[in-house]
Amino acid sequence: MRLCYVLLVALFTITIACEAPQEEALDTSILETVVKKIDTSLVKKKLTKEETIGLGKPIWGYRFVLLGDFNGDHIQDTLVERHVNAKTKQETNKFFENLDIMAYQGGKIEDHEFYSYMVSNTLKDTFPFTSDLGVAYAETIGDIDGDGADEIGVVEFHADYSSVNTYRIYTYKDTWKLYYSFEIRDWEFPDLPEHNIRYGLFGAMGKVVVHDVDQNKALEEAIKNYQRVKIVAPNTIEYAAFDVGDCAMNYIYQAYEDSILWVVPEFPIKDKRIVSVWTEYEYYAADELEQIKTGKELLEICDPASLFRQRVQFKPAPNTHWVQ
Repeated sequence: MRLCYVLLVALFTITIACEAPQEEALDTSILETVVKKIDTSLVKKKLTKEETIGLGKPIWGYRFVLLGDFNGDHIQDTLVERHVNAKTKQETNKFFENLDIMAYQGGKIEDHEFYSYMVSNTLKDTFPFTSDLGVAYAETIGDIDGDGADEIGVVEFHADYSSVNTYRIYTYKDTWKLYYSFEIRDWEFPDLPEHNIRYGLFGAMGKVVVHDVDQNKALEEAIKNYQRVKIVAPNTIEYAAFDVGDCAMNYIYQAYEDSILWVVPEFPIKDKRIVSVWTEYEYYAADELEQIKTGKELLEICDPASLFRQRVQFKPAPNTHWVQ
């Protein structure tokens, strides 16, 4: 899938989203303090006249900053989104005012070649799993598997017309590794300040460039209040996702707390790390629900366009991240 605001304060995790200022250099701020520890080259590069001809005004674009204990050493780590000019190795703008989203495909626009990633001031490994335009959304989830280290969630910012995307959860075990993923839609997430792609049910509908400071602050606030994945019990997360049913698989009813109907796969889950997956399925009438609950009949879930709530329980981590 920006001024500094504290998004979330918890016992062990804090999430901060930052907006790069509009001046030539970064203001003295939380973001500047954090980034200087990571890379002193993070300053705005003024584009030459030749680089901006036909491209319109450069737009810096939002940068995500995540805080948490990602390696389990009881010391807060920082993960900063970077969008870097391939030639100068300096931070640069993500967008140009006049360009269509597809113009950014491949990470190169005429002489403006760039790449995106996330980097930490305490972790030895760079987070490479972004995209040409960086991150559309990111959050610190917390310690899912009980190993003492926080997991993060990331949605890539793709240069395409489709609204179909993937929410990916990553864990840090000496290097960043994919932990779990599920399908989402780009239009579900808060708009980004400054420059945002407007998505509809069937893909990208256009773009929105925001110059108003108060409006960008409101967008920051929306990001602050949004949390897609929550830890609801030990080793258990909850989220809403698309295409959660496997058309080739049967499901059975299983009671689970407060839902109309929770179902689980009939056969064991292939992923050995997962204990069970509950899916809240609501497309039954009252008399059908009663019959399902008493008869234990096999069910089919095959609605790829529908959004359902899921709870996934993972096995506890076999070891910890503790740094020696």
